[in-house]
Amino acid sequence: MREDQRRAEATRQQALLERWVAPRRTRAAGKALDAYRASGQRLTAARRAGDLSAAQESLAQQLAAQQELGELIGAREAGWLLDAADRPAELVTVFVDETTVRAQHVQRAGLGTLQAYGAVALPGELLPVFAARAAGIQAEFGIGGEELKWSPDRKRQPAQFALGARGREPVQRALLAVAAECGAWTATVVWDQERDPSPDAHREKWMLKLLYERISMGLSDRDGLGTVVFDQKHSLRGHDADWLAATRKLTDHGTEYTSASRIVNRFVMGPSDHLPGLQLADLVVGATTALVAGQKSGLALREPLLELIHRREDGDLSGAGLKLWPNSLENLYSWIQHGRPAEPKGELYELLRSFGDDSLDSLRDHRPFARDDGLTERH
Repeated sequence: MREDQRRAEATRQQALLERWVAPRRTRAAGKALDAYRASGQRLTAARRAGDLSAAQESLAQQLAAQQELGELIGAREAGWLLDAADRPAELVTVFVDETTVRAQHVQRAGLGTLQAYGAVALPGELLPVFAARAAGIQAEFGIGGEELKWSPDRKRQPAQFALGARGREPVQRALLAVAAECGAWTATVVWDQERDPSPDAHREKWMLKLLYERISMGLSDRDGLGTVVFDQKHSLRGHDADWLAATRKLTDHGTEYTSASRIVNRFVMGPSDHLPGLQLADLVVGATTALVAGQKSGLALREPLLELIHRREDGDLSGAGLKLWPNSLENLYSWIQHGRPAEPKGELYELLRSFGDDSLDSLRDHRPFARDDGLTERH
C-alpha cells in the first residue's frame, strides 16, 4: 500500500470512528484499532517465519485489541469497523479421515466392529507452521519423506513400520503436541456396528450428519468458519465425485439441528500424501478409535487426545468432540474422559437417594459400561 493510500485509509477510519464514538472515546478506540492492525501484521510475519511462539503471542494481542474495541464502541460497531478496515476473515481448515477396527481387534468387552470418522480443525494461518513442525519431527525420528500413517504399510512406509507400535508412540505424541500448540481441535464419530447393524449406505449418511453437526458446533463455539477436506476414498475419480455429490444436500442445507452457516462450502477431497493436515486426521481418527476400542496404542495416547477433543462449555466432551453411536453407549464417555463411571444426576435421583439405597433400585443404570469400562477382564 502506497503512502497516499495509507493516509486516505487512516482518514476514512477516523471518520468512521467519529460517526460511532463519543469524542472522549475516539482516541482510545483509535489506539485499539491501531493495535489490532499492528498485531495482525506481526502475526503474518511470524506465520511466514514459522515462529509459533510469536504467532500465538500476536494472535492473543489481536484478540485483546478486538475485545477492547468492542468494549469501547460496542460489538456490532466494532465488527463494522474491522470489516471496513479490510480485516481478513479467519477461516479454519477441517481435515477428515475414516477408519475401521474389526471386532477381533477390539479389546473393550461389549463392543463390536467400530467404524469412525475423525476431524481435526487447524487455524488457516497456522497451517504452514504445523507443516514445518511436522516435517521436523519426521526428520528427527528418521522417517522423513514418508506419508505419516497411524497404521503404516511395510512397503509404502518402511521406516515407520520398522519402528513398531512403541517406537511410533513418541512421534505421535510429538505431532499431537504441535497440533495443540497450533490451536487444533478434534471431533470424532464412532459407530458400533454390532449394536446398530444398519446397512452401509444408511450408516455412512448418518455418520456424516453426526460429524457435520460436531464440526459446526466446534466452529460456532469459536465463532469461526470452516472448509472441510476429506481424504480421497477411492482410486477412481468418478467414485469420489459420486460420493461428494451425495453429500451436497447436507452441505447445502445443514441438518434439523445445525444450519449450513459455519461450513462455508461443499466438502472437497485431497490426497493425504500431499496434505499434512490429512495425515494428522489419520492419526487422530486412528488413535481416538483405538482409545474407544481399548487398544493399548490408543490408551497410551489418552491424555494428548483429550487435550484436543472439543468440549462443551462445562468441559464435557460427550456428544461434542466425541460422539458414540448408538446412544446406549453414553456411559462410556465418563470412562474415557474421567476414568470412572458416570454419576447419576437429576432431582428425582437426589430425592430417592435421601431415602436410602433401596429406593434407588428402580433408577439403577443397566446399560453398557455402567459398572466397568469393559477392560477389566482383558487387561
